[in-house]
Amino acid sequence: MICRSGRAAEPPSRKNIPGAWMLFCATMFSGFLPAWGEEMPSTGNPPFVQLLRKARAAVPKELPTRDRPASYHGCPVDVTLTGGVLRGGVTLQKLVEGKAQGTYSAAAVSNGPSGRPEVLGARRIREIALPGARPFLVYQAKSNALTIAPDAGAAKGKNKLPGAKSSVRWPELSERQQYAAVLEEKNLLQEIDREVPNAGMKLYETRRFIFYSDIPERWIATLYAPYLDQMYGKLCQAYGLDPQQNLWRGKAVILAYQNPASFTIFETKLFHFERPSAQGAAHCLSDGTVLIACYAGRDPHYFGAVLVHETAHGFTHRFCSPRRIPSWLNEGISEWIAKQVVPQDQGINRKVQRAVQRMRESGSLGGDFFTAEHIGDWQYGAAASMVDFLLRSPGASRRGKSAVPFHQFVELIKDGVPWEESLQRAYGMTPAELTWNFGKSLGIPNLRP
Repeated sequence: MICRSGRAAEPPSRKNIPGAWMLFCATMFSGFLPAWGEEMPSTGNPPFVQLLRKARAAVPKELPTRDRPASYHGCPVDVTLTGGVLRGGVTLQKLVEGKAQGTYSAAAVSNGPSGRPEVLGARRIREIALPGARPFLVYQAKSNALTIAPDAGAAKGKNKLPGAKSSVRWPELSERQQYAAVLEEKNLLQEIDREVPNAGMKLYETRRFIFYSDIPERWIATLYAPYLDQMYGKLCQAYGLDPQQNLWRGKAVILAYQNPASFTIFETKLFHFERPSAQGAAHCLSDGTVLIACYAGRDPHYFGAVLVHETAHGFTHRFCSPRRIPSWLNEGISEWIAKQVVPQDQGINRKVQRAVQRMRESGSLGGDFFTAEHIGDWQYGAAASMVDFLLRSPGASRRGKSAVPFHQFVELIKDGVPWEESLQRAYGMTPAELTWNFGKSLGIPNLRP
C-alpha cells in the first residue's frame, strides 16, 4: 500500500493562511511491495514501482561483514567525530591497522569514491557506521585505537503490550539489511533523476535522512536538516523511543525541488497522481520505505513546517507497525510537531485560534472529529491542541507522576487495539471524557465531540 499525505501550497498572501493539511491514502496499490528478498510484481503498479524494482536489483549481492574489515573499503559510511560532528555519506577508502591485532590507528575517507583521501586519526573519531546501521568501528581510549564493535544483530523491537491484537510489526533489520536499504534508496534517486531530470540536484546525507535537492545548500545545512533532526529527537521522546536507534528502513528520503513544476511532474508521472495545490506529499510504502516529495516555495519557514509535518507522517508510519491511526490523531501529531520545531511559521497558531473560536461558538468538535476518515480543514487546529493536551496529561495508573502515557496510547492502536479502548487503558478516559477535559483546559465547558 502507498499512503500519501500532503500539505497545501502556501497561499499568495501570508495574511490568511488556510489550514489545509490534507491526508489521502491510495489503496489500489495494496500489497505491491513484497517482503525483503521476494520478487516484486512487474505489472499493475504505478511507474514508481518499476523504478523501485530497478533500484533494488542494483544493490550488490556481496555486502561488507565485520569478520572481514577490509570489506568495508570503498563503502559509503557515516563518520561521527569526537565533538559529535557527523560526516555523512563519505567513502571509506582504507583502514590503517594499529599496533594490536584487530585495532586501527586511522581511517582514510573521501567525498565520493574518486575524491581525495583525508586521513583521520583514531583519536578524532567517535564511531564509524554504515548508513542507517549501528557503528561497526568505535574508538577505545584504553588502546587509543578504533576497534570492531560487536554485531548486535537486528535492532530489538519492543514487545507488544498486553492485549495487543496485531501480530504485524515492522521486521527487525540487521546492519546488512539497513545498509542495503540505503543503497537501494540512493539507486532509486538515480532512477528518479532519469525520469524527472532536474538540473542542480545534489545529494546530502545526515544520520537519519537523505536529501536530494536543488535547493541552495546553505538552506539545507542551516535550516531544513536541523529541523528534521529536531523532529526526530522530539518524536522519539513523545513515542518513548531511544533517539540513538534508527526507526527508518534505511533512511528517510527527502526529494525537495526548488521548482513546483518538477514536483508536479514527479507526482503525475511516477504516481499518476495530480494535486497541484499540494506543496508536499509523504509516500509511505508497505515495505517501510518513506519518501517525502515537496517543493520549496517562497517562504522558508512555511516550507519548513511542510517538511516536518510530512516527515512526521512517515515517522508515525514506521512506529511499531504499518497499521493506521485515526485521522485526528495522525494529523494532530504532525501539526503539533511542526509547531514545536518551526515556531517561526504562524500558520498553525492561526489554525489553533480559529479552531478554539469555532469550538467556543458551537460547543462541539464538529460531530465527526473522532470518526471522520479525513478530518476537516478547521479541525486541524483542534487536533494539534488535543495532541498537546494528551502529551501533557498523566495516565490512568500514573496520576500525579511525570510519566506521560502518550506512547502507550499510540502503541496500543498500532498493535490493533481500538483507539477508544487504547485511550481508556492509557489515560482512563472515554472519548467523551477526553473531549470534556480538553474543553475544560481551553475554558470551554461541556465541550461535545
